[in-house]
Amino acid sequence: MLESQGIPAISASGSGRFFKSREWGPLLQRISEVVLAYRRGDREERHKYLLSRGEVRRRARRTVPHAHLLQWPAAVGSDGGAFVFFAENRRTIVDFERLLPDS
Repeated sequence: MLESQGIPAISASGSGRFFKSREWGPLLQRISEVVLAYRRGDREERHKYLLSRGEVRRRARRTVPHAHLLQWPAAVGSDGGAFVFFAENRRTIVDFERLLPDS
């Protein structure tokens, strides 16, 4: 969804429960502005072998300490993210940029 708005992005499947630290970490550490834009909440049922979204966020921040964590507005719901923000709420790139740190 972010790429469809012209925002360079990487994404993993698993509803935000994965972060490829060994693969993405070294690459993201070279980029000066990194924003982690996970879906809101941790509503999904926990699975025995999957980390919570909160733990994935913490590990991603340790791997890329200069990254900022984007806070989606409440309008995306308790489990929403980029799709809800852009497609369902009909928000624009300007609206997205207002969510970024120092904007």
